[in-house]
Amino acid sequence: MMFYEVLRLYPSVPGEQKEALNDDVWPDGTQIRKGDQVSWQPFVQGRITSIWGTDAKEFKPQRWISDEGSLIRVSPYQWTAFNAGPRVCLGQNLAILEAIIAIAFMIKRYKFKRVEGHKVIMLNLITLSMKDGMKITVEKRQ
Repeated sequence: MMFYEVLRLYPSVPGEQKEALNDDVWPDGTQIRKGDQVSWQPFVQGRITSIWGTDAKEFKPQRWISDEGSLIRVSPYQWTAFNAGPRVCLGQNLAILEAIIAIAFMIKRYKFKRVEGHKVIMLNLITLSMKDGMKITVEKRQ
């Protein structure tokens, strides 16, 4: 759940843009013409209160847990960390599996703490980056 929440708030690709290959009409009636540039911002989309609730800007992994304790699955058009539709990331399932396994092994063996006073400054580039990285201390668990 933590993995999904991190990517909701900090998607690897914070902004996307595509060019329409043909004329189209979106479900809300918006007319798209061949050659139009269509842009959307997953970084912003993950913080929209009408989609995620009044606490959309808060880091809350529990939003991904159902009452039964299982993962809540949402539309890839709502959670766009891996894109959606015909442009969905082909490696999405493998990337999620690898990340969750790596996180589980690391959390089990080590404690991570952000260095006191280190300020995280996000850089909105093609991929989401941090100006000076993420300075942390790592301590082996007993």
